[in-house]
Amino acid sequence: MQLDEATRGLLASLAKRGTEELGYEFVGMEIVVEQGRPTLRIYIDSLGGINVKDCELVSRRISAILDEEDDGGPFAGRYFLEVSSPGIERPLFSVDDYRRFVNKKVRLKTRRPVEGRRSFTGLLAGVTDCDEILLSADEGDRVTVIPFDLIDKAHLIYEEGVPKRKK
Repeated sequence: MQLDEATRGLLASLAKRGTEELGYEFVGMEIVVEQGRPTLRIYIDSLGGINVKDCELVSRRISAILDEEDDGGPFAGRYFLEVSSPGIERPLFSVDDYRRFVNKKVRLKTRRPVEGRRSFTGLLAGVTDCDEILLSADEGDRVTVIPFDLIDKAHLIYEEGVPKRKK
C-alpha cells in the first residue's frame, strides 16, 4: 500500500506517541498489504525485552489513538494492526538505527540499483555525515556507499555465537 510521506509521517507520529506514552521504545513501522487488506506493523522494544502482554497493551493504545484520529483516512474500512518485538533480525528504519548497529551484519534492498545491484549483505561499516550507509562486502575490504534515502528495507542478520549487544 503506497501512502504519501505526510500520511506515513502522521501514522508514525501517532504510533510513536502511543508507544512512548506507555514507556516503550518505538522502533519503527511498516505498512504492507496481506490477504488484500492493509496491515500496519509496529515494532516496539524495552530494556527488559518484549512479551505478548506488552504487545497487547501497546496495540490497544495505538488502536484507540487511530480510532480517535480516523476521518476516513488511509485505513478507512478494515485493516490489521500488528505490534511486535523487532526480534533478533531487527529491522532498521532510521539513520540512527544504522549508527547504533555499526559492526553488525545487515541485509538491505534499495529502491534503485546502486553499483548495478539492489540487494546487499555485509558488515555495516559506518554512516557518513551525509547519511550514506557504508557497507563492507563479505568478500573483502570493498566498501559500498549507499544513500540512506535509496534504502527500501533493511534488517540485522543473526549470527550464531556472536554475543548480543548490550543496550
